[in-house]
Amino acid sequence: MNSSRRQFLAHTAAGVAVLAAGSLSTSTVNAGATPRQALYAATVEPAKFLGMTADLGSVESRKIADLVVLDAVPLKDIRNSRKIHSVVTRGRVISPAARQRMLAGVEVAVNAPPTPATIAAGGCCGSARTEH
Repeated sequence: MNSSRRQFLAHTAAGVAVLAAGSLSTSTVNAGATPRQALYAATVEPAKFLGMTADLGSVESRKIADLVVLDAVPLKDIRNSRKIHSVVTRGRVISPAARQRMLAGVEVAVNAPPTPATIAAGGCCGSARTEH
């Protein structure tokens, strides 16, 4: 892949590149890309594909950007993209402590049994069951 001039786009089943978890970029590198190519495929290429490079895909003045602040350099080792220190989203910084509290809350919610209202609505996605 490194010798090819082809561009590639990182994506998930949900259609959204998720760099924070690190697994998407790690998979891209394991497939033969360099760390730089993997990061580019998860940031710049989706913006190009969507025709939104004026607003997304890089950190520049007047662009929309959510960021992860890392404790190590992902260009040296793509697994460093998992070493998240802080997150910046919608113009606010989520500190390491706040991020840990949020993740703990998500874990509690995921492990909680579904409520009767959730079951009646058809589960997590709200698609109510229809009887035939």
